Amino acid sequence: MGYYKCPRCGSTDAFEGTELNNGRKVSVIKCRDCGEILRKKKDYFLTEEEKRFEAEFEAQYARDKEAREKVDEDLVLKIFLIICVVVLLYILIF
Repeated sequence: MGYYKCPRCGSTDAFEGTELNNGRKVSVIKCRDCGEILRKKKDYFLTEEEKRFEAEFEAQYARDKEAREKVDEDLVLKIFLIICVVVLLYILIF
């Protein structure tokens, strides 16, 4: 699993807690060493294994998308050819 890195002190030791904000409890991620509130997108980093997994997932998604588009193109071509044959048969018969 990924990790949080504190921009203030560089620590990767973090915990999830709650704070009061305008009378409401808000869930936050904090640095255990200095108390800095960490942001989910900015201060969260993936491990090398997670980066590889994400890259493989995106590559597989791209291949699947390309295959689906190819199937769609083939289907459109087949339908077009069937329509052409039907029209030619209609012209020849009548």
